[in-house]
Amino acid sequence: MVQGAAHGSSRWNRARNFRSYGFWAATNGRERQRGRLHGGKACYSRTPNGDEMGYWLYIVECADGSLYTGLATDIERRLAEHNGGLTGKSGRPLKSKGARYTSVRRPVVLVYQAAFATRSEAAKEEARIKRLTRPQKLAIIAAARSLATTSIPVS
Repeated sequence: MVQGAAHGSSRWNRARNFRSYGFWAATNGRERQRGRLHGGKACYSRTPNGDEMGYWLYIVECADGSLYTGLATDIERRLAEHNGGLTGKSGRPLKSKGARYTSVRRPVVLVYQAAFATRSEAAKEEARIKRLTRPQKLAIIAAARSLATTSIPVS
């Protein structure tokens, strides 16, 4: 094998790693395929300003009392899409990007949210929650609300 021809060792591959990860990363093919860097740290997507982009699982309550579960990278934007509140530069409403289910059940209110590092983790949790019954979903929402309102005494 020619020296410098191994994956990640040539100058071109190092530049490609920089474009992909936002920093110099020495990777081999298998780690790259799994989306992981050496050392076991996950390689996350990046926003344009360089921050790590997480994924949110959310549950909204529709005007008719039904619950809708979804994923988003930006919850505020996604709620605006569900409620049809996005406008273009001209001030006219944009074509609705919210779910068809919520488009006829507006307004929707955020009742639960959970952060995940990867889309895979968030999608697995979304699938699990979607399989639950309504009372089980309401129990999860109530538990999250009680945790949010519980204050921890400072000693």
